[in-house]
Amino acid sequence: MPLYPGSDYDFYVDWGDGTEKQCITSDNLKHRSHEYKVIGEYCIIITGKIIGFNFTLAESLDEGTSTSKIIEILDWGDLELGYGNNLGSHFKYCSNLTTLPSSAPNLIELTNMKEMFFLCTKLDADLGNWDVSKVTNMESMFEGCESFVGRGLKNWDVSNVNNMTTMFSMVWAMGEDLSRWNVSNVANHRGFYLKHSPNGVFSSSTEANKSMGNFKAPDFSKSKVPTAGATRTRTRMN
Repeated sequence: MPLYPGSDYDFYVDWGDGTEKQCITSDNLKHRSHEYKVIGEYCIIITGKIIGFNFTLAESLDEGTSTSKIIEILDWGDLELGYGNNLGSHFKYCSNLTTLPSSAPNLIELTNMKEMFFLCTKLDADLGNWDVSKVTNMESMFEGCESFVGRGLKNWDVSNVNNMTTMFSMVWAMGEDLSRWNVSNVANHRGFYLKHSPNGVFSSSTEANKSMGNFKAPDFSKSKVPTAGATRTRTRMN
């Protein structure tokens, strides 16, 4: 699991393979890893306090976390992403992550979304319910998310964001209307649509007020709403 030092953990995890639930109170290797006897997909259920969740940081510790194994997040439960130094890169390189709950995670302390979904090439989720009003950094947040169409982003309050550098670089499927975004505080939007410019969200002729221009979206089908409860993920173990 993507646990890391300096966070706050006190939860039970059901690994989905019939073994006894495990109580986890720290980020050490014994607590954050599990050996499956059979190759396959498993639904992991976490119940309790889990404050601090970062695949990139956990994998950098070289303690068994694999960004490629997570397939879906079915329910956020009590998971809190924003903690400590607000590191960003929460799901960076999770290349097989396809869907997220349509409900929002707890983002109350989160200010840094830099590279949050960097190179999540299969991700397509509706993020319209996310409260990002405190976020200041969205640099490369969706960079390389080739399948992401941007559902729900038009609802975001990005008025406090100052960095949108390469936010949607190489997001080939992007099609949401962001014309109502208030980007008056954005100081850096270099490469916002690097290698992909459908119409140009930032208009160079109106740089003073950071005009969003016209960027229309197609009709999107409604996402299924998951059942509320503990944090649930679907993972494939090879």
